[in-house]
Amino acid sequence: MFGRYVNQTARCIIIYFQLSKFIGAIYRQSKSEINQQIQQLGVRATQGDLLLFVHDNPGLSQKEIAHLMVLDPSLVGRDIQELINVGFLKRRQVQQGHLTNLIFMTSEGIALTSTIQGIIDHWWLAVFDQAVGIDKQVLTQQLEILYHQVINTGIGNKE
Repeated sequence: MFGRYVNQTARCIIIYFQLSKFIGAIYRQSKSEINQQIQQLGVRATQGDLLLFVHDNPGLSQKEIAHLMVLDPSLVGRDIQELINVGFLKRRQVQQGHLTNLIFMTSEGIALTSTIQGIIDHWWLAVFDQAVGIDKQVLTQQLEILYHQVINTGIGNKE
């Protein structure tokens, strides 16, 4: 009985390692190819990601953005400040029990974000054109569920 449990556990670990390997490789390849084009727009990869995120989630604090994007808060702060300095983002102070700076897009940031999103959409369309038998809607929905589960519960960090 114990041997069967060990074998099942070992198979699960191998499967989960494979998932990490596949997700990591897709992420690295996409970033490599997409970032070459984004850098030509005058922003770095993480800055492009920040613009896209703020576009879809306006009015969050720097701390909330860092948490939801799973990025180091100090690096997020540096990139946000650079994007404010070049006119793509803006801060708005609000009272929420204490003064909080919320981050929003400028019209220039919205225009740039549209271009960045087009680059990413083009890359993914090319990927799915070559990926026979994959339902992109189902895959997207399943990955979104996993994302929210991991981000909102930190389940991967529980022992």
